[in-house]
Amino acid sequence: MPGEITPEPTYRLVCGGTTGNAEVVNVSFDPDVISYRTLIEVFFVIHDPITRNWQGADVGTQYRSMLLPKDAEQHAVAEGLIRYLQSEGRWPDPIVTEVKNLGTFYPAETLEPVCCLSGCRSY
Repeated sequence: MPGEITPEPTYRLVCGGTTGNAEVVNVSFDPDVISYRTLIEVFFVIHDPITRNWQGADVGTQYRSMLLPKDAEQHAVAEGLIRYLQSEGRWPDPIVTEVKNLGTFYPAETLEPVCCLSGCRSY
């Protein structure tokens, strides 16, 4: 979970919002099949890029909107798309999606289904 302050955090610690880490998805793709730009265009359709630290029922810095490109080319594509979308005026407020270099990715352990069964909010 990039943006880390806490190395190797557990999923529950990240959900608590005190680690500085962000809950993210690591997407593997074949650029001969789908482009990075197309992937992040979908990203901007399926989530709210103008609400800081809030996605759906999830609130906190661990749910901030962010893209974590793997290299300079992807970084430029992400920044360019954000500028384009912002200039289009699709949303009533500025896009707050962060674009940061991918740091260390810590896969979450398989606790989320257990957490949801024990009373965590779910969709």
